[in-house]
Amino acid sequence: ALIFALLCLSTNARTQDLHVRILDYNTAVDNVLKIPFFESDSFPDIAAKINAHWQQQYFDEPFDTISYREVLKEITPTEDQYMGLNLLEIDTLLLSDRYLYFRVFQEYLGAYPHYSEDDHWYDLQTGEPIRPSSLFQDSSYFDFLEVHWLPECFESLKEAQECGQGEATIKGYCYHRCFSFDQFFPRGDSLQ
Repeated sequence: ALIFALLCLSTNARTQDLHVRILDYNTAVDNVLKIPFFESDSFPDIAAKINAHWQQQYFDEPFDTISYREVLKEITPTEDQYMGLNLLEIDTLLLSDRYLYFRVFQEYLGAYPHYSEDDHWYDLQTGEPIRPSSLFQDSSYFDFLEVHWLPECFESLKEAQECGQGEATIKGYCYHRCFSFDQFFPRGDSLQ
């Protein structure tokens, strides 16, 4: 996965002081989890809030750079029991004056493998999670959807529907993707 680590475009102190440490964890079935851990010397409370929030969505308990191995040991596959969190890594990391965005890709093994990609947005002033729609004024949000989201979504849904009606479902999954913020970068208080 390509990581755009610490893309600092301003002299904002919070932006320049926030950094990510990738904690590697080797599972018993020869996979490596790449766990992001955000740190800041000047704003440790902001980094701690971000870590606590995103960790809560994937793990039973929060962890730090020392305790993470014990937490992960409990939820990853073993040679005896091939179920649990098998893969987790940051796919994209973007940092602006005020916002942190990252996407987490994960694979969980159970009766069937489960894959997910989750987008995470945080306000660097507070450490609180934010919804991307809150970055738009009411009217501009719908303009943005009309231009950038709906055309891609309609085409993707059409392709997934055609895939689901053919032999492709025997060979693999049919996917659709209705949104992508990859080409947009948060600047200041808005997306550009």
